Amino acid sequence: MEPPLSKFHFLWLGFLADFVILAIPCELLTSVLSDFSLEIFITLTVTSIILTFTNQHMKIMITSNRISELLQTPVPSTLPFIANFRAIALLSTTFLILAVDFVLFPRRFAKAETYGTGLMDVGVGSYMIANAIVSPEARGKELTHSPVVTIVKSMRASVPLLLLGIGRVIATKGVDYHEHVAEYGTHWNFFFTLAVVKVLSTVIFSCLHERLWTVVGALVLIAYQYSLSSGLAEYIIMGYDGKGGHHGILDANREGICSCLGYLGLYLISIKVGKYLMKPRKLAKDWFEAVVVMTTLTVLSIIMMYAAQIFIQPVSRRMANLSYALWMMVVNFLILTVLMLFDVVTILMKKSKLQGTEDVDVDNQQKEIQSESEETSQLLAAINYNGLFYFLLANVQTGLVNLSIKTLLPNPYQTVSPISMAKLSSVHTGIDVEDIKGFRNQKVDIKVKMLKKLGGDLYPYSCESPLSLLENFTPSTVNYP
Repeated sequence: MEPPLSKFHFLWLGFLADFVILAIPCELLTSVLSDFSLEIFITLTVTSIILTFTNQHMKIMITSNRISELLQTPVPSTLPFIANFRAIALLSTTFLILAVDFVLFPRRFAKAETYGTGLMDVGVGSYMIANAIVSPEARGKELTHSPVVTIVKSMRASVPLLLLGIGRVIATKGVDYHEHVAEYGTHWNFFFTLAVVKVLSTVIFSCLHERLWTVVGALVLIAYQYSLSSGLAEYIIMGYDGKGGHHGILDANREGICSCLGYLGLYLISIKVGKYLMKPRKLAKDWFEAVVVMTTLTVLSIIMMYAAQIFIQPVSRRMANLSYALWMMVVNFLILTVLMLFDVVTILMKKSKLQGTEDVDVDNQQKEIQSESEETSQLLAAINYNGLFYFLLANVQTGLVNLSIKTLLPNPYQTVSPISMAKLSSVHTGIDVEDIKGFRNQKVDIKVKMLKKLGGDLYPYSCESPLSLLENFTPSTVNYP
């Protein structure tokens, strides 16, 4: 007979706790508590800082002369901040694409029509950066085939994305689902953009040395922005007829087709950042140096973004222009920096705690720190492991909810329930799929399996990027020990 609290129960108790702590605040801050988001952010930030610096082990680090010693001590070479970043981006995006259709969602968070910034404008750019920093190229995976063979394989691997895009078009047109044609065009959607970026980036990777990838990315953004400033932007807005109409297959999808160049440049530049974050680091000071570098990149991106907005063109997600690419770098580099700093400080606190104990085996200390450094939220681990499936499922659920409920009629406070239930079922299904895979692979300890989703011989942070894993069209190619 199974004990009252088996590992299966602990798994789902942890999942529910994660959902309450991570998912529900995301929903509330973008709905009924949106007017108090700044106050809540400041309160949580100040509280976290106070709790951190009043912690006994942090006090030991600060008041003693052990800071320099701790900076020179070995620490784990992998931290979960990238995996957490990718999962948080997916979780937030899937909440927003459903919440935006409800009356309680503040219109200032919605996507801007042509120029401007809204919270929902962050989604596609963040998704592109999240894929770039964990791509095979960022992880140093070498091309083993000739350029022609590699490009053909990339085109073949992009077929599932094209099929998903075609399926979305058929589904939305078939049920007369409401959509804004000025976002991507009449038939285009983000799946087509992913496929195009995948193929074009593979052509660049196959034909040019990796030292030139970032340069090419910058040149693509600059050349594309020059074209926008020279008249392409006016065409994207007004169309061939000069009235904003969509006629013919190319003109009807001009927004999505042209914006691919902006996303391509952003993707190529983000790969360089991913390669830097993947560098093996053995000491705490190495990670602090990475924090300083990422902070510098964020500040430089802020300066360039404001300069681009003032002297070139305002931010436009619709065109994916230079200002938008720089804005995406600011937002995502800042989040990565904060998550990385949190992981480093946490590891140092654990290190200080273990060094303060006596008669403890050094090897066991290191193993304990390494094991704890790979742990992450069960919810975030499941979303990160099944990222593509979770994203697809969330889109399908969004459509079903919109077809089943008149989202603009319910009372604002009554709409929190259907949004919560839809998202709860999507992450529930994501973990269920993960558990089925685990049992199929004869994984015995479910909790250990969940905590080690980010481990493996291939890549310790996360599964492969959806832009690269579609050759087999499987959620992950991570090898478990």
